[in-house]
Amino acid sequence: MSETPNAFNNLYTREHLEPALAPYIPKALLSPTLTRIIATGFLTESGLTSIKNAVALALRGRTPRRILELGCGAGGLTQHLAGVFSCHVVGVDSSSVAISRARKDASTSLCTYLEVDFHATGLQQESFAAVVSLDSLYLAKEPAVALREAGRLLAPRGGRLWFTVYAPRGTVDRRRFHKTEWGYAIAAAGLDIERHKNVSQQWRAVMREKHERRWQARATLRAANGRSVEPDIAVSAAMLGKDRQVGFLDAMSRIEITARRS
Repeated sequence: MSETPNAFNNLYTREHLEPALAPYIPKALLSPTLTRIIATGFLTESGLTSIKNAVALALRGRTPRRILELGCGAGGLTQHLAGVFSCHVVGVDSSSVAISRARKDASTSLCTYLEVDFHATGLQQESFAAVVSLDSLYLAKEPAVALREAGRLLAPRGGRLWFTVYAPRGTVDRRRFHKTEWGYAIAAAGLDIERHKNVSQQWRAVMREKHERRWQARATLRAANGRSVEPDIAVSAAMLGKDRQVGFLDAMSRIEITARRS
């Protein structure tokens, strides 16, 4: 699955719908910290802890002390990481609308935001201790190429890449994952899998709650928001399998990966 910059731009021109959809967000996604971050992808407190643990390992005793967020969206996670680690964080995204919003909302000089192509960022080789990509790498037109670019940017001998992927059920245990396209792409990028965590159970429970709520309220949402809410209802239908096909939540598994550059 891949998206174009225009498709991503559409995600960030729908702010008017956020108040209408907010009542259907599960509590697991609404801690004070997560509410401030407003992540574009699926982010829980445990996922945030996983990110920070990987970044802390990468930064330990290392120069350059810099982080890259690949697919930063509106910049909330970028700013959070800059605050936690007191270091320079570069947020990049292919959406001009997202980058404009991130720059407008920036509250610290530690963050820089750039509109780039994930496949060829133009950033200096080996200039980041850590690269974080929440629900972004797999959306690149050529994920393996974007993964190699992330590997190129990482500092050798301990730079870390933390990212999320979806894989068909039955391929998620670590041994089988090594033999999937993602496993081969990680190795081709010069990275070794350090941590492989299947977080599908929590992801399914939280997202099923969210999309069931939204689906049950679709008549109310349509009455109040007209056609503008149809893409959100369509996503809920696909996640739950309401179109008579197996829903995404049942067909796929979610995995958090930390990969280390040797």
